[in-house]
Amino acid sequence: MLEVVVGTLLAWWILAEQPAPMAMVGGVLVLGTLFAKGLYERRLELRLRAGVDPALRAPADRSSAL
Repeated sequence: MLEVVVGTLLAWWILAEQPAPMAMVGGVLVLGTLFAKGLYERRLELRLRAGVDPALRAPADRSSAL
């Protein structure tokens, strides 16, 4: 996913091309999405290390209690 962003930045830097405004918006969206995904996965990993979150546990089988 970073290939598009890095390619645009390299063209801007090496070839002195001016990226279009929409290319900059797209790059910010890609980087923002990758950053948010990383934060979400890190948070999930920390929760799982601390102990399984009750919301993530499978429901108990209560058929034998009847």
